[in-house]
Amino acid sequence: MAKQKPESNDDGEPASRTNPPFGPNSDLMTTKELMDYLHVSRTKVWELVNKKGLPAFRIGGDYRYRRVEVDAWIESQRFVPENDDEPKTNP
Repeated sequence: MAKQKPESNDDGEPASRTNPPFGPNSDLMTTKELMDYLHVSRTKVWELVNKKGLPAFRIGGDYRYRRVEVDAWIESQRFVPENDDEPKTNP
């Protein structure tokens, strides 16, 4: 049986070396990494997941977050103010 070559990226490096499962360059973040990424507390992360719909999943007893899903969720939360260009008149 032939030995299977590991997946590689465009540079020819094994994907596991250039895209580690956790850390600043990974697709998955731990709760601590998410706290650092969003500059929020652990309690705030819990609130965002449980009350605001921040995408997360569990591996064992720990939550993990896909960076691309977190970024998309952030964009979905963007506040766009109404057009205030028109002058307001008092009735």
